Amino acid sequence: MKRCLFLLVLVFVAQYAMAQSRIDSLLTAYGEANASEKNSITKDISRDLAKLDPEQVKNYGETIIAKNKQSEDKELAALSNEAYAIYYFRKGEFNEALPYNTKSLDLFTQTNNRYGLALANNSMGNILHAQSDFQAAVKYHLNSLKIREELKDEKGMGASYNNIANAYRALMQPKKALEYHKLSLAIKEKQNDTKAIALALSNVANTYWQLGDTQNALKISKQALVIQHKLNDVKMLGTTYNSLGFMSIRMGKFDAAMQYLKESLKYRLQLGDKSDLATVYFNFGNLYSQKEDFANAKKYLGMSMDLAKEGGDKGLILDLNKILAHIAEQEKDFKTSIDLLENASKYQDSIFKLEGQRALAEMQTKYETEKKEAAIKLLEKDNELKDARNKQQLYIACGVIILLLVVGIFLYSILKAQQQKRLANERLEVEKQRLNTVIQTQEEERKRISAELHDGIGPILSAVKINLSMLDHNPENAERYATAMSLIDRSYNELRQISHTMMPAMLAKTGLSQTLQEMVFNLNKAGKSEFNFYGDDEPERFSEQVEVNAYRIAQELLNNIMKYAKATEVTVQLHKENDELSLMIEDDGEGFDVNELYQSKGNGWANMQSRLNLLEGNIEIDSKLGKKGTVVHVIVPLKTTAENPALQTA
Repeated sequence: MKRCLFLLVLVFVAQYAMAQSRIDSLLTAYGEANASEKNSITKDISRDLAKLDPEQVKNYGETIIAKNKQSEDKELAALSNEAYAIYYFRKGEFNEALPYNTKSLDLFTQTNNRYGLALANNSMGNILHAQSDFQAAVKYHLNSLKIREELKDEKGMGASYNNIANAYRALMQPKKALEYHKLSLAIKEKQNDTKAIALALSNVANTYWQLGDTQNALKISKQALVIQHKLNDVKMLGTTYNSLGFMSIRMGKFDAAMQYLKESLKYRLQLGDKSDLATVYFNFGNLYSQKEDFANAKKYLGMSMDLAKEGGDKGLILDLNKILAHIAEQEKDFKTSIDLLENASKYQDSIFKLEGQRALAEMQTKYETEKKEAAIKLLEKDNELKDARNKQQLYIACGVIILLLVVGIFLYSILKAQQQKRLANERLEVEKQRLNTVIQTQEEERKRISAELHDGIGPILSAVKINLSMLDHNPENAERYATAMSLIDRSYNELRQISHTMMPAMLAKTGLSQTLQEMVFNLNKAGKSEFNFYGDDEPERFSEQVEVNAYRIAQELLNNIMKYAKATEVTVQLHKENDELSLMIEDDGEGFDVNELYQSKGNGWANMQSRLNLLEGNIEIDSKLGKKGTVVHVIVPLKTTAENPALQTA
């Protein structure tokens, strides 16, 4: 046992000595290099910083400082600051990392070291992302990507694509995120970088989860897990197990979630990254909350809150306040619940107002700098001290007044805009409710009239026909008798068609897909055009509002084709795609001016727009005047009634 321990220590010392030797050799070469060579060595150092553990990164920074004591080289100073920024970032202490990275970025900008600028911009994006300032994070990652493209640094480009994707995912833009993740994965596969491939797969899996594709999310996460186990990648094993735990909680698989989170915690405790530990503790708290074990839930959520506050992770603090508020509500502690929700609201505002705060901070810094420069000039001009000081104080007073006015106007405009937005949303909601009531009333009236026609006049016509057929009739009046019977048949058929058009009974019984298929079948019998229908193999049922309004929209579109298009072939497609209902109608008839339709005040177009607004759907029309063929694509989001009260069944 002692021998094994001795060998482990020996291996560690040897690795440390090799790392130290490489640091020394790179820094020696750096001191003797020209500007172009320094760029290249900076690239090598940045690669080292990405691979080393936090303590080795810190040692890198200390070594650079020691080497730079005599020369005071700006680029070496930038590298040492960058090393400390990465060290604190890896430890999850983002507030500590930020000033070091800001200094590094400033120094690299002064020396125009391209690899250094790419590294510092990338690190700044990572720190801001960790602090939930996702829009600013995208800005810095794009800066880094632009430089890396200029340098043709494919490995760096892959990292930038990955970081941009993560920021878009945090901004709830998963489709955009998936584009960048796939670009990152393609580069890593081209370079056959197994560790980076596993990281990219984990991120792609998380993006599929955000898109609602559970099957792909779980499948790809487990692919990444196999690679990470082979590489013994402790950090990413902790991350992937944590993601699987989160997914299992959302799917209600609590036993599986517990096992995944225990595995994640095991790996994350090895590294001691406070940010990573905060997220796994959060998921433990979430799991216990779902199981209504509130004592354990509060224990883990409290541990997560301490680490999140230490690291300055506003997004996580926001989520923690929300879940703790929910627990307090379940425990009937309504005062605590309200207080926590108010805290959550403050953090929500903080996350979305970071840009405005940063602009004010920059203005303040600029003001302070100008003030110091003015003071230095005053000291240098003893003969003009009195007059210059009075002028300076006047300028400062004016500047402060102007600044306060600008800030006041700015804050007032924000508050006013928020109030106007809230009022507009309220008006829109009232309008939606009114529209829903009108349409529901129309549909109920259609149902009533349809039922009266079918159950009232229909049987009467049938009775008339039966009684007429039983009457003796004179052979001389045979032609008139046949005409009367034919007119009764036509009236009965017209009555059935009107009743079906107003409210097809099939819609309530079998659903939208079968009803549209029957409509297409009946239109085919007319013989004027060939109609085709394509739907899902196993069509689903939707809410009554979705089915009725989608049917009316399809009915209006097909009626317009019959009236105006002169089409020979019409195709109707109805599919459910993810959480959307897709209705596409194509014809080979005469095209028309789409802009003219958009400006139309006709009842048909207005009714379609009203129904689409109620369903929060949209319509896309591809047609040109003088050309054959028109495609109309209607997309309706399939929201739950809880998400959209306007869609609740009356």
